[in-house]
Amino acid sequence: MPSLRAAETSETELVRAPITIASRFSQQWTEQNQLIQILRGNCVIQQGATTLRSQQAVVWQRSEQSGDEVTHYLTIFLKDDVEVEEPSRSLREPSLVRQMRTLSDVSIDIGKTINEPAPEDPLLKQAIQQAQGVRRSNLQPTQFVVQNPETDLSWQGVTIPSTGLKKHITIEGRSTIQPSISSIESHDTTPPETVTIATGGITVRVFDAEEFGIVDLTADRMVIWVKSDGTGRPLSSQEFDGNAPLQIYMEGNIIIRQGRDTLTATHAYYDITDDRGLLLNAELRAYVDELQGDVRIRAQQLRQKSRESYHAQNAWATTSQFGEPGYRLRSTDIFLDYRYNQNWLGQGNYDIDPATGMAIPKATPWVTSLNNTLTISEYDIPVLYSPYLSGPAEDPNIPIRSVTFEQDSIFGTQVKTEWDMFKLSGINKPDGVEWGLLADYLSDRGPAVGMSTDYSGEDLFGIPGIYNGEGLGIFIYDEGEDNLGRDRRSLEPKQDERGRAQWRHWQRLEPFDALVIGEFGYLSDRNYLEQYYEKEFDRRKDVETLIYGKQDYENWSWSLLTRPQVNNFENTTEWLPKLDLYGLGEPILGEWLTWSSHSSIGYANLQPADPPTDPNDLFTPIPYITDDSGMVMMTRHKLEAPFNLGPVNVVPYVMGEAAYWDDGINNDQIDRFVGQGGIRSSLMFSRIFPNIYSDIFNLNGLAHKIRLESEYAYTDASRSLNDIPQYNEIDDNAQERFRQRLLTNTFGGVLPAPFDPRFYGVRTGAGTDLTAPYHELVEDQQVLRLALRQRLQTKVGPPERQRIRDWMRLDMGVSYFPDQDRDNFGEDFGLYTGSYQWNVGERTSILADALYDTFDDGQELWSLGVLSQRSTRGSVYAGIRQVKGGDLDSNILTASYSYVMSPKWISTMGTAYDIAEDQNRGQTLTVTRVGADFLVHFGFGADASKDNVSFGLSIEPKIGPFNAYSSQLSSLLNVR
Repeated sequence: MPSLRAAETSETELVRAPITIASRFSQQWTEQNQLIQILRGNCVIQQGATTLRSQQAVVWQRSEQSGDEVTHYLTIFLKDDVEVEEPSRSLREPSLVRQMRTLSDVSIDIGKTINEPAPEDPLLKQAIQQAQGVRRSNLQPTQFVVQNPETDLSWQGVTIPSTGLKKHITIEGRSTIQPSISSIESHDTTPPETVTIATGGITVRVFDAEEFGIVDLTADRMVIWVKSDGTGRPLSSQEFDGNAPLQIYMEGNIIIRQGRDTLTATHAYYDITDDRGLLLNAELRAYVDELQGDVRIRAQQLRQKSRESYHAQNAWATTSQFGEPGYRLRSTDIFLDYRYNQNWLGQGNYDIDPATGMAIPKATPWVTSLNNTLTISEYDIPVLYSPYLSGPAEDPNIPIRSVTFEQDSIFGTQVKTEWDMFKLSGINKPDGVEWGLLADYLSDRGPAVGMSTDYSGEDLFGIPGIYNGEGLGIFIYDEGEDNLGRDRRSLEPKQDERGRAQWRHWQRLEPFDALVIGEFGYLSDRNYLEQYYEKEFDRRKDVETLIYGKQDYENWSWSLLTRPQVNNFENTTEWLPKLDLYGLGEPILGEWLTWSSHSSIGYANLQPADPPTDPNDLFTPIPYITDDSGMVMMTRHKLEAPFNLGPVNVVPYVMGEAAYWDDGINNDQIDRFVGQGGIRSSLMFSRIFPNIYSDIFNLNGLAHKIRLESEYAYTDASRSLNDIPQYNEIDDNAQERFRQRLLTNTFGGVLPAPFDPRFYGVRTGAGTDLTAPYHELVEDQQVLRLALRQRLQTKVGPPERQRIRDWMRLDMGVSYFPDQDRDNFGEDFGLYTGSYQWNVGERTSILADALYDTFDDGQELWSLGVLSQRSTRGSVYAGIRQVKGGDLDSNILTASYSYVMSPKWISTMGTAYDIAEDQNRGQTLTVTRVGADFLVHFGFGADASKDNVSFGLSIEPKIGPFNAYSSQLSSLLNVR
């Protein structure tokens, strides 16, 4: 009796406990006084200590009131990864039907909800079929759970509609030979059955609107059981209720097609009504959109547990389409089912129904496997073992992404591997997220290990807007020396434990028209990035730590930047914080004038870089980066009065600035007032030559367009630039590192004035623009800038869709300095610029540019090259570039190409040679073999500056279409 009383008390407590329903997506509507919900993605239903979890669910909810008490009745169908946790037990099932009730509330927590009926949803139809419980007693599915009728709700609160769907069968021979077909009536079962025996090659098609539409089954011999209609008519003449039992046993050359999945076997039993089957010596081919092909699973025994769930035993899986695949994953058990996309941060991605415009959750084929061995070649050579793997079928459980072997004199023999952490850990891969493990060994340096990630999605934390991010953390125990080229070939690192940790996040907040950027960047020492990630050091954004936010409203915007210094060996201005306010083109006085402004205020802490610990690492402090801190304030305002003087557009303007620095270069408080006045003008004219045609030069008419531009500006500043520290950075870290060496190894310790980057910025007017990020770059100046811009344009494309493109383009410019001694080293004219492009054809262009100064030791820069592009098949470039100024003088001849030589071979090459110094600058060559199952990259590189020759071999599994897997040749591998 005590146990019975305890059970009754527990049941009463459970009924009085509230019920919570949560999922990522819900489609819901009301029908017959009940709420119907179709849930997808991380479905969780909880009442007291009972928790139900699944990937998909259907909930019918109805309420009844008796006096002051309201009872909520729920019938719940759960499918895919069903987990039940109760105080007395835990269980896992493919699908489950449960009933719940509560005298308390039912709360709902859904990520995205669509209030739209979906009576034709396949999940709802399957739920109705399961809930009605119409099955033959001897084939009752084990996953169909019915509670004790004495304590159960007896379905009293919910109305489950009938499907009302019908199915019918056709039987025919699989070849021109007529099969042998006979039928008998069996009354030993309830209800009676018709048993049909067919031999001689049979094809059976089951037309079922509720499931796949058509299920096609072919075999040498079959036995078919169906519910008898009592008429004795042939099966092809009968029509069955959608829930009517239909089972088939097959032998010999079996092929089953359902939807886009195909199964083959030697023996099979198939229950079409329940979408269950058992196949021996079987192979499943499941089509995956992302692969644009099939994932193959071959097994001694294959069970189909439901329409979208399979279990293979003693099996292997591969995406190779060859009979003997080049790689396969051998496993004791492989499970294939369909899951709906998840996202750790946002709402995940959804397809859009073109008819209704509603969001449809996206189902992903998912493979989970046990006791796995990855083998390669037809000899099944084992290369990897893992006890558990889980991941989407388009990347079927192969945890290794790439293996690279390299050899050079800087790092020695290198083995670099990249692994998929989701597969190694068995964690479900969220939509839009990649997570990799990096495990390397460098014989001359040491072992390295790290992790990388990148992610993207929409609606982070429910806020509309897209976001993306990336992260990398890798560390190495380095026992070698750094070789950074030329006079830095043997540098001792500060410490043996070296590496980096970096994270960047970018997010758009659409409701607020705002942008948020967050970054964290840590480097162990000053030379780690340049040694191990040279291209990133030279070309990409600096590694730094910051939080930045920006919001726009019409023609106004504001931004807030907070940036501390994490890496003490880099020149950094800490902003703690900095606020900027912009207003552009605000009309005043009836639009006769436009007013623009830029104001900023911030607390700055300018931190010069710590010198290197190795005295052989050349280092000279940059003079305008000093140890100063304090408030930095600035406000600029500009008035413009545009008008037309005949065909000439004229814009007189005045600009004024007031700025303040707490700490100047001489450790004193300074202020500065700047006034600028000027006038801009432009004149545009053109002439059309409609009768010029040329097949050779691809001309179809010609238009010559010319634009003449001029600007005169007079600037007066109350404070010299030499008094002001450079709080706002003008160079990235790579450029600053070069300047710290250039002063010693090129100019002998004294920097010539023409090479002062701040004065160069003053000459070009970089700091006088209203929105210039480095407002310090202002000095007294008077300048007249002239420019000529020309276009020769023609029409290309079919007659009905012609478009205009530049056939030839030529831009030229020059600056005149009335006070040449102060502003331009004694020369009246300077900053001669030119840019030329001739698009000879659709695929070939001639390119040239130049930048000259005529004073002593001035810059003389020019380049000339030819670029030919063959669509996505590749490109070829050859050119020469001169870099001359002071003691610098080089003429570098460069050539590069990338080309798809055939469907199986791809190559890329680059070379550079300095003609002026008669020195080889380096070469690279990569050849890729596109095999049936693998991409194999062969690489060679020579770097004369580092006196280094390298060789490399990289192997990547070929999974899916070209653009899905290779990062090294992404553009070329799009070729079909």
